Amino acid sequence: MIVSNTSGATSIDPEGKLAAAVTQATGVTVLPHNTKKPGCGPEIMEYFRQHPETGVTRPDQIAVVGDRLTTDVMLANMMGSYAVFVKDGVVPREETSVVSILFPCGYYNLEAASPDTIT
Repeated sequence: MIVSNTSGATSIDPEGKLAAAVTQATGVTVLPHNTKKPGCGPEIMEYFRQHPETGVTRPDQIAVVGDRLTTDVMLANMMGSYAVFVKDGVVPREETSVVSILFPCGYYNLEAASPDTIT
């Protein structure tokens, strides 16, 4: 299932046209949801309650894959699910939410420091 704050979010895609296009292009269901990520956990669980054939009955059976810490990873955390963070998503690194804040502040090397270089 795809949960997107663009296609599927009823505030942006009220008629579900984007959701239908993404579903048709990918073959994966796009969840229509009223609350944007990270707050749509209850709507995700309701989907699975309505589709028992998926076998998903608990949040800890779900892995949320995403490129945004403040939406995707936070959603997983709030749900009690697993999070898989994709460091380089479809948006260039310079334009992603966290990086766009760090670059103007002078942080250019975003690679993790090794423990033996920390003093």
